[in-house]
Amino acid sequence: MRIHKAALIAIVVAFACTDHASASLISDATAHVAQDVAHSYANTSQETTTMNDDMPSPSRPSAPVVAPILHKGVRYEQDMQSYSHGGTQSGGYLVAIDPKSGERLWMLKVYEVPSQDAAGVSTPGRYFRTMRLLPERDEIEIENEAGGKYIVDLKQRTSTWISGPDSVHK
Repeated sequence: MRIHKAALIAIVVAFACTDHASASLISDATAHVAQDVAHSYANTSQETTTMNDDMPSPSRPSAPVVAPILHKGVRYEQDMQSYSHGGTQSGGYLVAIDPKSGERLWMLKVYEVPSQDAAGVSTPGRYFRTMRLLPERDEIEIENEAGGKYIVDLKQRTSTWISGPDSVHK
């Protein structure tokens, strides 16, 4: 703030001077003070940018990208919009889509994502890590980020836990 006050004082004195030489000298001094103020703001802006670069980032990375599976004219993929279609948790849903129309045919909760809401923290999603077709059985094997493995029967539209960590099978 001292720089701002000095600039104001210099401006007031410059206007008050009737002597042309004094006014010119004060005008030069005012220009230097203005440059110092501008330089001060530029440094503050850079410091702010540096401080923002150190801001904490989200504790969980983005959900893994898992390629959809096209099988018998239906595209199966991890449902990243489940809340918009009646889902109750982040992650854990498989959706069947008509690839020609884009219409959602059905959605299945493959596994339960354990809630941490009682502990006062928001529940992070738990998403698919891998998804592979078992064509001879019309099933998809899904592994989630925690390592839990599930088999989805595409005809019955059911999910069965087979191994690894699971919120129900501990």
